Order: sequence, then C-alpha cells, then structure tokens
Amino acid sequence: MDATQTTALCACGCGQPAGVYKTSNSAQGIVAGTPKRFIHGHHSRVQPRRGPDFDDCYTVQADGCWRWNRTLDPYSSGYGRFSARGKQHSAHRYSYERTYGAIPAGAHLDHICHDPKTCPGGERCPHRACVNPDHLAITTHAANCRRGVNSKLDL
Repeated sequence: MDATQTTALCACGCGQPAGVYKTSNSAQGIVAGTPKRFIHGHHSRVQPRRGPDFDDCYTVQADGCWRWNRTLDPYSSGYGRFSARGKQHSAHRYSYERTYGAIPAGAHLDHICHDPKTCPGGERCPHRACVNPDHLAITTHAANCRRGVNSKLDL
C-alpha cells in the first residue's frame, strides 16, 4: 500500500477506518486509492455546525446595556440579528422571549434605556443594539413611537 492508499478514520467520530476508494468517479471528484471521509451511512451522524451561544454575542456596558457585537441588520436600522434553531431572530426580541416568554401578537418592544434627551435616536442610536431584557418593555407601536420622541419616564 503506498502513501495515497493510507486509510483515514471516519469523519463522523466513530474511530473506525473509513477505507479507500477502489475506483475513480470524475463526476464526483473521486480518485481511486484516496481515503474516504466516511464509512457508508455514517455521514448522517455528523452534527450540524453550531453557531455562537447568545451570551457570547454581547458585551455588558457600564450603563447596564448589553451591546450586541454580532450582525446588525441593515434593513431594520441597526437592530441585532441572531440565528437559533435554524431561524433568524431580532436579537432583542430573542433575548426578551428567552427571559420572559412570548411577546403578544402585534406588540412591540421598547428600549427603555434610550433617553431622547441625550441620544438623537434613529438608525445611529446605540440603544437599538441593546439586548438586555430588563431594558425592554412590551408596548404598542404608537406608544413606542411617542416614547421615541418624548421622555421614557412615562413607563
């Protein structure tokens, strides 16, 4: 057996030798004598790659905000995005729901850490990246818009 026929271990992690290809198949890019990656049927044992845990995706700030440091959605004006269970989520909504439970249908979340007296708001508002569930309050769309303009003290 030469160097091209060295048997590799199955990539599923079972520890068994996977063998070598006996024939070539140019359509699949297989060359005779090269090691197989898997024993037949073992490819389904490989677990899908896991993304980062939610708690690894933010930094706790001095003001108590949990600043999202991963993907910010350009279509939702600076809110964080998080993928869990094969689905994309708004990071602040995901944070609230995993702490307090489901958000009622039609309800909005308001970042009560946003202070319109010191922050101009809009797309550059750093509070949109806050995912601290204690800084989020369930509200209506109208109340959320009103609070964005007025003080947050009317909670």
